[in-house]
Amino acid sequence: MWEYVEYALEEANKYDVDFVEVRGEVQKSMLIRFMNNIVKSVESTQLVGVGITVVIGKSRGHGFTTDLSKESIRNAIIQAVNSARGFSSLAGISAEPVEYSPKDYAGFIPSRNKDPEKIELGEKIELVMRGINTIMAKSKEAMITAYYAELCGERFFLNSEGLKRYWRPMRNGIYYHVVVRKNGNIGVSRELFASSYGLEIYEKKKPEDIAKKALNGALESLEAKTLKPGKYPLVADPDFAGVLAHESFGHLTEGDYVATKASILYGRLGDQVGSEYATIIESGDPVNYGFYIPYDDEGVATI
Repeated sequence: MWEYVEYALEEANKYDVDFVEVRGEVQKSMLIRFMNNIVKSVESTQLVGVGITVVIGKSRGHGFTTDLSKESIRNAIIQAVNSARGFSSLAGISAEPVEYSPKDYAGFIPSRNKDPEKIELGEKIELVMRGINTIMAKSKEAMITAYYAELCGERFFLNSEGLKRYWRPMRNGIYYHVVVRKNGNIGVSRELFASSYGLEIYEKKKPEDIAKKALNGALESLEAKTLKPGKYPLVADPDFAGVLAHESFGHLTEGDYVATKASILYGRLGDQVGSEYATIIESGDPVNYGFYIPYDDEGVATI
């Protein structure tokens, strides 16, 4: 892939452009779906592509191709250059690169002793089946939907300032959805664990325990009472607290929202915007079982 990324940068620099970024990516995904103890489907895909971003003055343009030929890459470059030139009169926000001192990622790197790309399909199926069998042994009437999902690949980044990045993103997870019925009532619960570790993580985060939690949640919801409308104290677990933080604050930090003044965070750099008891940190460091994202799409280290 490097040969295509380097070729794209060399060709793009032949045009009258001020700045170039080239990204190459190989992405492989797998999804295994279960209904009770039956494997219903196995889906596997692979995506490959090269993307080019150019900056001309204050305007930015993009081009992309999944055809790794020199002709197709040149066409993508032309598309990027033409779009940057075409939008130059409409650009309301400057796309000029911000100066910064590139640093290498210095965070935690999760182990991959059992790299999913090297593990046979049968072992992944057996992994999920361990949890399904646990549920079925405790509740023969439970309806179970389960998934194993995996995303692996490689990312390549190069810009006209000489910044060069390479990393291997990886995510995999197990999901159980359980439905139980009793006396006309329906109990539903779901449980998921996903990380950027290799499959050795499931020696610690056992599928049986994930499945039990899903089943227990469904059984508890059978007895749950309907709440009357009103205000109540809430004790949130870490996962739900994370969802609240993501929806209420995370989206507000997205660059396009801030730059276009659509976010309430515009112009608030350095201000306290919430409770003094809460601190939210965005990081690609997976030390607490988050996902391993060492660099963003501009090659900036996430920690």
